[in-house]
Amino acid sequence: MRVSLPKLSNPFRRRPKPPANPDAVMPIMGHLVELRSRLIKVCAIILLGTIISFTFINNLVDVMLALVPQPDPTHPVHLIQLQPTETISVYFKVALIAGIIIAMPGIIYQILAFVTPGLTAGERRWIFSALPFVTIFFLIGILFAYFIVLPSALNFLLGFGDPRIERQIQVSQFLSFVTTFTLAIGVVFLLPVFIYILARLHIVNTRLLKKARPYMIVLAFIAAAILSPSPDPVNQTIVAIPIILLFEIGVLLSRFIK
Repeated sequence: MRVSLPKLSNPFRRRPKPPANPDAVMPIMGHLVELRSRLIKVCAIILLGTIISFTFINNLVDVMLALVPQPDPTHPVHLIQLQPTETISVYFKVALIAGIIIAMPGIIYQILAFVTPGLTAGERRWIFSALPFVTIFFLIGILFAYFIVLPSALNFLLGFGDPRIERQIQVSQFLSFVTTFTLAIGVVFLLPVFIYILARLHIVNTRLLKKARPYMIVLAFIAAAILSPSPDPVNQTIVAIPIILLFEIGVLLSRFIK
């Protein structure tokens, strides 16, 4: 009769050392790889938008130069170039900011795709359904800045003071001012979409938003004071009121989310 003896382990054999926290190491590395991939895609989208906008750079600059006010016909406002490379550098900057504007829906998509893998299919579907509204509200913000805020602000800034003062502006400063302000207002107009997404993620709700309403009104005027290109209270109010209305639109959208 054969008797099997249990195998004894060799106590002198060197065993591999297990990782300190294998459950934490791999997910972090996975998130970093995913973040790198998303950032590369965002840069590629911005580069594509910049190339597209640079093909129409003369038209874009013509549209921005149309904002140059002439408050006093006897003392017209002139745009000047002080450095040899000033115009070409500002053209590239305008193309870059216009490329960011064109690529904004794709940028928001990449951000949402990075932060939503752990959500359910229904939650992802509702969040990605908000992407068309990103384009709509962003374009509304750009049009609001171009047709309402910038004309009144530039008329105030360049018409203020003694009319005998000759007004000459560097073309780089003027175009950078217009493009940066337009981009900032477009991002501000995405407030309802952000509130909708946060409500879908159950981070905020209607009750919480109503409690935050007084603070939001104060923050709206603070943001208007920062974003408004002029210290004129009228222009700051013109910027603050749409921010408050956008917040109320977000509160209204949160009512439909259970």
